[in-house]
Amino acid sequence: MFLDHDSFKAEYDQFRDVHMLIEGTLDASTRFLDTETKTELAKIEQWLKTPESIYNEYRDHWVDEHTDLLATNDGQELFLRSLAFVALASRLTHSLNKMARYAERFSERKSRYGGKERMDELEDFGLSTTSDSKSTLTIIGHVLLC
Repeated sequence: MFLDHDSFKAEYDQFRDVHMLIEGTLDASTRFLDTETKTELAKIEQWLKTPESIYNEYRDHWVDEHTDLLATNDGQELFLRSLAFVALASRLTHSLNKMARYAERFSERKSRYGGKERMDELEDFGLSTTSDSKSTLTIIGHVLLC
């Protein structure tokens, strides 16, 4: 039945599903990145283990490649984790806003201004609300008071 539908539970379930998707994608991408890095490191280490007499002039190059590969891997992993964090934070914000809208169906928001309009609140601070400045104050007031 429609009356048995729990909007909050449904939104939670959607968030959980998206959370699992983001977390799974992060896990898979970091595992792929680690595998690729280990493969490249093995190749570099193979070159580094050759007798120095043959590859002495290239040894510094391979050491630099080794260091660059490790630094690149760290940077890419940090980027992936940051991306996942932003995605989760965005989805959480969306879910909480949606739940707040659901809650307004049975409990309306109370005015933060004690029944005053926003323009009246601005006039209390000595700001003019003449017709010339009303549109500008509306925009500024909306940004400041929201």
